[in-house]
Amino acid sequence: MNRRGFGLLEVIVASALIFVLITGTAEIVLHSTWAKRNADGHFKTAAAVAAKLESLKALPFEGANLSPGTYRLDGGGGSGPSPVSLEWRIDPPAAGIKKIDILAYCENKRETGTRAVLLLSKHLGF
Repeated sequence: MNRRGFGLLEVIVASALIFVLITGTAEIVLHSTWAKRNADGHFKTAAAVAAKLESLKALPFEGANLSPGTYRLDGGGGSGPSPVSLEWRIDPPAAGIKKIDILAYCENKRETGTRAVLLLSKHLGF
């Protein structure tokens, strides 16, 4: 007997194998997309914190912009689909020193934001 083509069982096995491969590939693509979006958010928040630190370091020690208090800038640290919000608190822990605690985060995700602390000394000049 001369058989041509594939049997039903062979087609089902081949289809199942293709389905498993396509599903695995789709999972990898979705996970990679999520990881890239997450990394982009961390990069944006780190860049926003660095820029804010540099701008605060350039201010005069006794200036009004470095007075103790809590400050907030919504969506001011970046642009695009997920702008970066900044919060910072200025405290004088000792005479001639100011402690600045900065937090930057995307899309109201404070728990995954970037935090930095800057200590400014009046006597040392930095």
